[in-house]
Amino acid sequence: VGRVGNGRVTCVSIYSGPDIDFGTGKGKTLWIDNLDEAEGVLQEFKEWFEDPQARKAWHNYGFDRHVLYNEGIDCQGFYGDTMHMARLWDSSREKRANGGGYSLEALTRDLLGRRKVPMKELF
Repeated sequence: VGRVGNGRVTCVSIYSGPDIDFGTGKGKTLWIDNLDEAEGVLQEFKEWFEDPQARKAWHNYGFDRHVLYNEGIDCQGFYGDTMHMARLWDSSREKRANGGGYSLEALTRDLLGRRKVPMKELF
């Protein structure tokens, strides 16, 4: 089963830089829960996701675009895809035993020397 017409968005994270404050302090991430009793909250952000002037960077844009389309959101404003940039930077990461592939967790660890909290720990 492919992602087109299947799958749904359970949550979204938005980071807009060190000077933006979503109400929890500058430089923090906005988390949008769209699961269980919060289902449908994502639609409040539809206009922003579909705005071509609001530039957005993604990680695995092809997947994200399809599952958001399944939610009735036609993403516009593509600016970049960190997973594809990482593939261009080092196309052998998946082939190395300890490379960790192109997950955000592995890239954050290897490039920034920090631990990214996995989604399963956040929710």
